[in-house]
Amino acid sequence: MKGTAMSFSVKLTSIIMAVLLASFALISFLGYATTNRIMESSIRRELEAYAFHAMNKIDRLLFERQGDMAVLSQDSVLCARSSTPALITERLRDYQSKNKVYSSLSFFNLDHILVADTSDKDIGERYRGARERRK
Repeated sequence: MKGTAMSFSVKLTSIIMAVLLASFALISFLGYATTNRIMESSIRRELEAYAFHAMNKIDRLLFERQGDMAVLSQDSVLCARSSTPALITERLRDYQSKNKVYSSLSFFNLDHILVADTSDKDIGERYRGARERRK
């Protein structure tokens, strides 16, 4: 009888341990899965917010630059066909000194030839990315 009772207590202990181990494994897996889902959701929200703010900054920057182009396109010196490259460069430098966001300003003619530039680089050269004009 003693041998049977001992084997019964060993079997009962083994069953209880197996149930506890299985419960622990299930709880651990559920905790890991939940934590993983929460982290992915949080990271997604952070990235979406970052992307939104980055696109918003780019949009504002382009809007401001578009406004600058509108102002420059109405400038009497830049619009006049009789303006010399030196006069155009002087006007661009004045604008650049008032708007510190520009490291350089350039003025091209309709054939994509650089007429004036505040850095005085590549004057007279054709813009490499330009396409041929249709006539």
